[in-house]
Amino acid sequence: MRLIADGSFVMDSEAAARGFAALRRAAPHRAAELAIALQNAFYLDGLSLSEPATYRTVAEQSGVDGAAVVTAFADPGPAAADFQRAAQLGVTGFPTLIAAHGDSLTPIAYGHATPGQVEERLSALALR
Repeated sequence: MRLIADGSFVMDSEAAARGFAALRRAAPHRAAELAIALQNAFYLDGLSLSEPATYRTVAEQSGVDGAAVVTAFADPGPAAADFQRAAQLGVTGFPTLIAAHGDSLTPIAYGHATPGQVEERLSALALR
C-alpha cells in the first residue's frame, strides 16, 4: 500500500471521525454507502483519512457536494459527539458490534468475533 510504504504514516481516528461525520452530514441517508467508499479510498486507493482532499474525492465520486464536506471536515464538534456517543454505548475499541434489543443497545462483540460467537451472544440477549 503506497500510503504506508515509507513507514511515516500515522493513523488518526479523530480526523477520520471528522471526515465521516462531514460526509454523513452532507448525505445522512447514505452513511453506510459513504463508509464503504471511505474504506475503499483507504484500503484500495491508499488515500489518507487525515487529508481533507480524501473526503472531497469520496464526496464528489459519490455525487455529494465536495466543498461542503471539506468545510464540515474542519468542524470537530460532530466527531466529538460521535466519540461521546460511542463511549456511552460502551465502545472501547473498533470494531464493535452493537445489537438493538427493544429500547436498549448492547455491545456484543469487540474486535474479532466468529459468527458462532455472535450468534451465541445474540441468543443470550434474546433470552433476557
